[in-house]
Amino acid sequence: MRIALFTYSMLELGGGVAKYYIEVAGGLKKKYPNLELSIVTFDEKLLSKILFLYFIYFWGNQDTNLNKETSTFIKEKLKGIYYHKVKSIQELKKILQESDVVYSTNNLLEVLIIKFLIGYKNLPAIVYGFHIPMFYPFTKSIQSILHNFIYNSKMYFHAISPAKKFHVLNEYDKNLLKKSLPSQRIIKIHNLSNLSINSSRIVKDKKVNKNKNINILWAGRLTEQKGIDDLVTIVDILNKSRYENSIIWNIVGEGDLRNDIVRLAKRWDNVYFRGYIRNDRISKIYRENNILIVTSKWESFPYVILEAQSFGLPVISYNIPGCKDIILNNKSGYLVKDKAQFIKRLIQYIDKPAVFDKASILAYSKKKFSVELTLDKFYSFFTKNL
Repeated sequence: MRIALFTYSMLELGGGVAKYYIEVAGGLKKKYPNLELSIVTFDEKLLSKILFLYFIYFWGNQDTNLNKETSTFIKEKLKGIYYHKVKSIQELKKILQESDVVYSTNNLLEVLIIKFLIGYKNLPAIVYGFHIPMFYPFTKSIQSILHNFIYNSKMYFHAISPAKKFHVLNEYDKNLLKKSLPSQRIIKIHNLSNLSINSSRIVKDKKVNKNKNINILWAGRLTEQKGIDDLVTIVDILNKSRYENSIIWNIVGEGDLRNDIVRLAKRWDNVYFRGYIRNDRISKIYRENNILIVTSKWESFPYVILEAQSFGLPVISYNIPGCKDIILNNKSGYLVKDKAQFIKRLIQYIDKPAVFDKASILAYSKKKFSVELTLDKFYSFFTKNL
């Protein structure tokens, strides 16, 4: 069976979809070598044109660094898997036509390409994976308001309706889709995380002050979605209290709100801004921290929480779709309703970190988010349902 995973963004760009395609394709190929798997993206030149349009749409607030991940890392992860970087829509059409199934994300751009530039009648069975939340619960920018309008419009559902199946990652999106699409065409399978810890690549980071009591990790894209404004407020409030000398903040990521974090790190001696850390180096970050905080305003199924819990880290997050599908409240972390409760729960943890047991979190994560069982679900989904 030939399966093509399509997304406009190159794997070298990093991010959730790139990680998802690498993890799923690599895992399926290793466990089911009979599958013929391809990952299809735009090449650097074509992607640059797309990112320029996004640059205009977001009024310049876009991270355009195209090579965050090394080609060596990607090749190691994709042994036996074809990686095509196409130069045109015509080339994209030709490659997708050679497959039995095409998996694409629900990104509006990809939906429009499939419907209008290639056409469903010219392609095999299409599956849309809902990696972009259908609804943003907290909206401040014009773009987020516009997103909710477009992704919940009749026009959008009309564009995706010819697809064979719809893959969702959380319960909220599943229930939302059921209102407009046949439930038998919707299937929920969560993300998988298969981080390999290679001790030869784990370099001791001198910036982590081992004399501090608690190392607090925040990791993600530095954007409105990830709640950078709340992160800055939380850091300032705790550092102005008696906790400044007992905690250290490690912030990982890149994005259009980078300057907010740079200023935060200059303001406080216990704030370390790490920038972007490649996927083959991220394991050591989880090992060196005590707790993860997630200030996201919306998510689909965040890898950072899945990965942190696989290292036994408790997580504090807002009680939003995706996050609440992973965190077991009061057992593997805290789900909070607002910023005040977020700060309260974080202080509770700092005062009594032993409230969470690392072994219990590891056991919970391994049982509920088993990589093997998740790969079996994907294999069954592709080979039986399509």
